[in-house]
Order: sequence, then structure tokens, then C-alpha cells
Amino acid sequence: MILQSGRRFTENAVQLAQEIAHRAAILIDHARLYEIARRAIRTRDDVLAIVAHDLRNPLNTIDLSVELLRNLVLEGDRAWNHVDVIRRSSMRMNELIEGLRDAAMIETGQFTIVPTVQQAGSLVEEAMAVLRPQAEQRSLRLEIDVCPQCRPIWCDRRHSLQVLANVIGNAIELTPEGGVIRIGAQSVDHAIRFSIGDTGPGIAASQLPKIFDRGWHDRRGGTGLGLYIAKGIVEAHGGRIWVESELGNGATFFFTLALAAA
Repeated sequence: MILQSGRRFTENAVQLAQEIAHRAAILIDHARLYEIARRAIRTRDDVLAIVAHDLRNPLNTIDLSVELLRNLVLEGDRAWNHVDVIRRSSMRMNELIEGLRDAAMIETGQFTIVPTVQQAGSLVEEAMAVLRPQAEQRSLRLEIDVCPQCRPIWCDRRHSLQVLANVIGNAIELTPEGGVIRIGAQSVDHAIRFSIGDTGPGIAASQLPKIFDRGWHDRRGGTGLGLYIAKGIVEAHGGRIWVESELGNGATFFFTLALAAA
């Protein structure tokens, strides 16, 4: 190839120049897409921050009003059930706000825990105190097997309860009426391994690698954050979470929390 200046370029040099130009175009395109994605993430995080912050004040007002009404209405009165529905709905909204906040902190690497010495049995009992009525409404049989001699664990109590609530709550919602949910805690190596099994529809093999991804949805819909947050919490403790399942044969979730030092 000869330019007007008379300079001669070999075929190899022309091909190299074309390759450099092609790669430069790809890099420019990637930089543009990266900037678009970065702006989208920043906008999403700003929206989450506004939602998490600005919804708290009206929710606090609702909570206070509900408590006043509960003091005025006798249990068993027709109005009591309506007040209780409002209370439960408010609690659910608070949980969603906390979930959005936790998901944002996990994604940005700012999620922290405050571990203390806890008993596995106590965590399971507290989680079931909240979730047992839901299971009973669906006529589900609960089988609990917690090692009575398990050593204490080192964990953030509130967030560990959140993991149990997320996973057990999913099992309750997905298991058909009359089904069984098995909750266990056993000592393995230097940790306690929790397990939550159900007789629900199970999970397709193609979905197992994605189940803890942010935004993963099962057939119920939902926010797609529950298992993502559970994974972030467990890994913040240095533990591991996984699932074993076959489509049509239920699913069993496992996660580990380290034993407390002697």
C-alpha cells in the first residue's frame, strides 16, 4: 500500500493498523456501556436510599397508631383482626426496607456484622416463633432436629435470624398444604450446619447455579433479594450456603456458622 506522501506500507502493517483500530473501537464502546451502567447503578442506589429513608417516618407513625389501637380494642373483637392485619403489613414493609438496605450494603462491600456468642437452638426457636403460625395456616408439619449438645456459635443474632426467616419463609410459601418442612442444626467440623428441607416443587437443575443471584425469581415472583441477602450474610460470617434439589422432589438449603472460640 502506497500513500500520497510516497510512504510504503506492507500488508502486515495495514492489517496491524486495522486490528488496532478495531480494538480501539471496542474499548470505546465498552467505556460508553460502562458509564451507562455506572449511572444506572448510581440512580438505582439513590432511589433505594430515598425509599429506605423516607418510608421510615410514615411507617413509624403507622406502628405507633397500631399500638394505640391495640390498647383500645379487646382481643377477639371484630376490629382486632383488622388492626392485626395493619400491624403485620407494617412489619412486612419494614422487613422489605431492611432487605433493600442490606442488599445495597452487600453489593457495595459495606455490609458488616456484630457477632456474639449464640446458641443454635435458641436461633431456631426464635425464628419458628414468628413463622410457625404461617406453617399452621397451611397445615404444614414441622420437624425440628437441633443437636442438644451443640457448642455455641459466633454470629450476628439479628442477621442470622434473617437468614433463617428468609429460607424457612420460602419453604412455607412453596410447600403445598399438608407438606413437611424439616429444620435441623448439627455440628460439623468447626461449625454448625443448619438445614431447611421441604416437600415443595423443587428447583430445576438449570436454575441451581443462579438461585443466590440478585434478582433471581421463582414462580412466586417477589423482590428476588431474599436468597441473595442470605448468601451475603452467611459469607460475611465466613460461612457457606448451598442448596440440593431435584425438580419435583423438594429442596434442602444448608448454611454454616462458625463455632465460638472456647
